[in-house]
Amino acid sequence: MKAKFAFLFFAVVFSLVLFDGVKANTGGIFNGRLLNAAGKPCPHTELELVPLGAEKQSKDMRLWAITTSQGFFTFKNVPNGKYTLSINFNETPTTTSPYSTYFYPHTAKRSDAKVFEVTAESNFNRLIFRLPPSHKMKRFTGKIVWEDGEPVADALVSLVDLEARSDTGFGQIKSDTGGVFKITGFIGRKYQIAAILFDGDLVKDSNPQLLAQGFSKMFYLDTKTNIIKITLKRP
Repeated sequence: MKAKFAFLFFAVVFSLVLFDGVKANTGGIFNGRLLNAAGKPCPHTELELVPLGAEKQSKDMRLWAITTSQGFFTFKNVPNGKYTLSINFNETPTTTSPYSTYFYPHTAKRSDAKVFEVTAESNFNRLIFRLPPSHKMKRFTGKIVWEDGEPVADALVSLVDLEARSDTGFGQIKSDTGGVFKITGFIGRKYQIAAILFDGDLVKDSNPQLLAQGFSKMFYLDTKTNIIKITLKRP
């Protein structure tokens, strides 16, 4: 009798564990392939499912996917809800993903994107997500001067992508003795350049003081963009 009871006890426990495991792994499934404008696979590229109405990407890793070397992607265990599928949602293009925000099936407008309504039984297979032509990179020149036209040396420069509200950060690019610097962006994006000047070195000095700061005019980077000027006010 005890042996039979023990068997039944362990059978029930095993069933509960198995049920919990299945329950924990249920959710919507997406399978598809990401292609570039020429119809070739986009390898090692990040995609995201964004809840409808959300203004930023979710931190839930179930809503992120990276394509394989052949451009295939998979989302598993997607929670119930409504989503749009996109690339670079509200993010700036990068060298590995040189695209503006773009939505499945083929639109730059979120209002025109397909809305996926996901339940535990949802299974979206063989999605083909084709991207527009990628942005081309362009290296261009900037110059930082005081109000009287004298060049500003050693100013720190940051490229601000106004469409994604992100920047490159300060510290990597500095103006030379002639106030000139080189920086790289993507053609077609709207930018602004920020510049700051300290009275010491941010790395070597313990407490450098901010002397001046300024911004360029807002501009769209194109093939004709030449020199972007920034004027700083003297402290």
